[in-house]
Amino acid sequence: MTSFLPRAALILVDLAKFGIDVELDGETIRYHPRSAMTAATLERLRKCKNEVLAWLLIRRAHGLGGADLAERVAEAWMERISIITADRIPLVEAERTALEQLRAMVQEETALCRMIEKDQGLPAGSVRLYTPEEFRQRFGDKRLSHLAPHFNLIPNHSAR
Repeated sequence: MTSFLPRAALILVDLAKFGIDVELDGETIRYHPRSAMTAATLERLRKCKNEVLAWLLIRRAHGLGGADLAERVAEAWMERISIITADRIPLVEAERTALEQLRAMVQEETALCRMIEKDQGLPAGSVRLYTPEEFRQRFGDKRLSHLAPHFNLIPNHSAR
C-alpha cells in the first residue's frame, strides 16, 4: 500500500510557503501566481500529480460534505490503491484508476444533495448526507424515530 499524504502534503506546504494557491480543475491542477512557480517545484508537482489531485479532491469533498465525506474519500483512495496494486498494476495506473473512482463517488453524492435541494426548494449547498450513525451522533435518536416505520432505521423491539 502507498500513502499519498506525505509527498502531496509536503509539496502543498511548500507551494503555500511560496504564496502559490493550488486548486482542482477536473483532472488539472491550477496554480497561481504562475510566476512564483520554480522549475524544480513544478517538476516535484508533476512527479506526484495523482497524489496531489487526490489530496485536492479530498479537500473539495470536505467543503462539500464536511469531514465525514473527506474521511470516506481518503479511506476509499487508500483502499483502492491497495486493491489495484495488489493486482500488480503499476502505481501510476492504479492512482489514475483510483482517482476516477473517487471523482465518481464525490460527484454522485454531490448530485444527490443538489437533487434533494432542488426538489425541496432549498439553496445550493444546504444539504449534506449523513450515515445513520453520524446522524444519531449529531441529532440523537429522537429525530429518527418518526422515520422508523418507513425506513427501518431504528429497531422495533415490540415486534418480537
